[in-house]
Amino acid sequence: MRQGVFGALLIFHQYSSLIFNSVVMYDSVHEEPFNEAFKKIKNYHYTNNLTKKIANPPNLRRYNCFCLWSDLLGFGRMWTACNWKPNIFQSRKIYRRLQRAHSAVLYYSSPFEHNLILNDGVAKVLSNPNILDKSKLTTISIFLRSCIQLHIHINAEEHNHGYPGTRSVLAYGMGIEYLYEQVTFDDYVLNYTKPKGSDTSNMVKEHGDTITIYNPRELQMNTAFSKAYLLERLGSEKNITGNNLFIDQSVLEALFALAKKGNIEPIKQIEDGKAVILFPYNKNCTNFVYMGFEFDKIIPVENEGWKTTVYRLKKFFPHDEKIDDFCFEL
Repeated sequence: MRQGVFGALLIFHQYSSLIFNSVVMYDSVHEEPFNEAFKKIKNYHYTNNLTKKIANPPNLRRYNCFCLWSDLLGFGRMWTACNWKPNIFQSRKIYRRLQRAHSAVLYYSSPFEHNLILNDGVAKVLSNPNILDKSKLTTISIFLRSCIQLHIHINAEEHNHGYPGTRSVLAYGMGIEYLYEQVTFDDYVLNYTKPKGSDTSNMVKEHGDTITIYNPRELQMNTAFSKAYLLERLGSEKNITGNNLFIDQSVLEALFALAKKGNIEPIKQIEDGKAVILFPYNKNCTNFVYMGFEFDKIIPVENEGWKTTVYRLKKFFPHDEKIDDFCFEL
């Protein structure tokens, strides 16, 4: 059976290469999508789950989302200082720095979001097809609080151990789900080699169904993630400096649109390069808010044909405390 499975895998790869070649040739003339050739397969018995996944991608789903990208400052120097070959002592320092920072992601997250740890960075995503809805305003506030608490905690741990901290950028945008989010070993095994009536091969039952492709749906074609990542990478070149948390204007525009939809009147005070923006529960009582921001710096950014404005966060007022009594101070 084991030899049969590997033989089946070899047959599939030979077969798929013929399909691929025909698609490339056909696509150059007729502009047919890659998956269309796989849809023409009449009998999936001699193919596999991967063929089905390619032939039947998820329906395109557009969604709105908020995304925070946070990246440890100066982390690359820990590798270059040892010429990418750390000894045991250096490896432990690198491991402990990552462990302290990223274990906090497990704690500072809300049940409404998705998190991806990638090398020395963290992406936090809040996505929902109906996110611009009044009922979601508190959910957004809880998500922002988890972002801010994570940023504060990582910086505190970094400073306690002599490191420069993390820089974070929050943006808002659109995502499009267009592809399966993972491919596993079993997807490559031809269907006819599997035990009758079973969806799983004996190889997988014996050795496990390892994941070979990751493509989280929350980050597929995610413009909020792309913008946050690019802004953070620009860094001091565009005055986005230090271990601070910056909020892109796209976030505020989304919140203003939500407030308008819910007949909420935001309070905006902008002067001398500083700003206070509040989203009160009631216009007659501004001490209670869905959320509130105090920014100590407003930074126009222009880069390679696109432009935006980012705001450096100084204070955040959560949804469940009086402004006069409490805030998160960065």
